[in-house]
Amino acid sequence: MNAGLQVWKFVSSFKEHNVMTQRISITIAFLTGLGMIFIGARFLLSPEIAEAGYGIHFNANGDYSFHYIKGIRDAFTGLLICILILTKQTKALGITLAVGTIIPTVDMLIVLLY
Repeated sequence: MNAGLQVWKFVSSFKEHNVMTQRISITIAFLTGLGMIFIGARFLLSPEIAEAGYGIHFNANGDYSFHYIKGIRDAFTGLLICILILTKQTKALGITLAVGTIIPTVDMLIVLLY
């Protein structure tokens, strides 16, 4: 009987640890979403400053269409992440974040190659 109680305590402590890990992960994801909204808003509102901060140099005679495309994409991604968290859709959030890693990976490759 004592061994069963010890096993139960061990399993319970694992569940508590798992809950804390999940809360930390969701908090980091929410902060990432807020950061994406900030980056998107920056590209939409101050394209030249955002361009310099992002590490790209694109000036086609004052044409900021690229910046606006990037801005709305980042703002949408951030909003999607935050909305999924606020509606407690953690499975959808996980899938979105896993598939969404394609975006920054390709962005990095484009910046490094060009």
